[in-house]
Amino acid sequence: MKPCPSPFIAVLVMAHAGLGLTACSDSGSGTTASSSSSGSLEPSPGWSIFIGTSYPDQSDGSIGPMSESLLRRQLSLGRFRPDTPVRSDSMDDWVDMNKAFSAVEFSGSLADGERWREIIAKGDGVDHPLIPDDREDDTLTSEEARAWLSEDLNQVLLDEMRAMGDRFGPMNPISSGGFSAGGELAQLLRYDMELAVLDGDDERAIQDMVAACTLSRQIHLALADANGWTDAHLDVGYFDWPDIYASRCLMRGVALPLVNLKDMEIASDLREEASEHLGWVPETTRSEIKERHARIKKERVEQPGRWREKDQDMHAVIVSVMIE
Repeated sequence: MKPCPSPFIAVLVMAHAGLGLTACSDSGSGTTASSSSSGSLEPSPGWSIFIGTSYPDQSDGSIGPMSESLLRRQLSLGRFRPDTPVRSDSMDDWVDMNKAFSAVEFSGSLADGERWREIIAKGDGVDHPLIPDDREDDTLTSEEARAWLSEDLNQVLLDEMRAMGDRFGPMNPISSGGFSAGGELAQLLRYDMELAVLDGDDERAIQDMVAACTLSRQIHLALADANGWTDAHLDVGYFDWPDIYASRCLMRGVALPLVNLKDMEIASDLREEASEHLGWVPETTRSEIKERHARIKKERVEQPGRWREKDQDMHAVIVSVMIE
């Protein structure tokens, strides 16, 4: 079966433009073939999932059809709630997913998933400070970072994310702004982690690292609100959409502080925490990251100036943490 194409790595360190989504399947057509008792091949039913807000009255609030094998893989990740409406080609009505797939074990906690959804929604109100154009490194100074993190909303968000630890779960769909908020939340954790190390607060730094890994996982599991789709949202497989934003969380909240703190005494402990809490990353994504790292190394030699040294270092550290 052919997996949905993933642009996960293509936007790790580049600004996004025209990102989109479409329903996809792991067979190209949304159905798979099964053998009948006579030996001939017959199509298995395709499945659709309702993710709109007016269930189940609006047809544009669903994604699919997709094969059962793809749907079951998404279930095993913890991407769907047990009460998510689902319907096969052979069914007249929508039913809750836990009734259609009673033998499937749902991953994560509903309460934790919704708690993350609340945090991500509040993160949509975070504004990253402007960095002067003439600054070579697109990084806040320690003083600027402290001032930014001291804002009331940012302090609340940091406390809430650290309190979640490695807790995750399926969420109701989030807006496109929610996906973007994931990157800003990762930035909060990154700067707080680096300042915690400077302040000698290793415990807080470890908590920030665990939270950054879990935030990335939660964004990876997120579903986009179908009501927010536009004509531009047509070129990215539906389940690849969250991968794009999860990658930003990984790079900003995990890889970047590991690179910036590599010479600090706590560096090995942070790497160990990252390795322990990134076991959820799919094997296909791990392979893509490794391939991306090799390409960046090559292009830095062949096309000087295209990639920063830090870009290569961030990919290298993620490869070493997750793969080697």
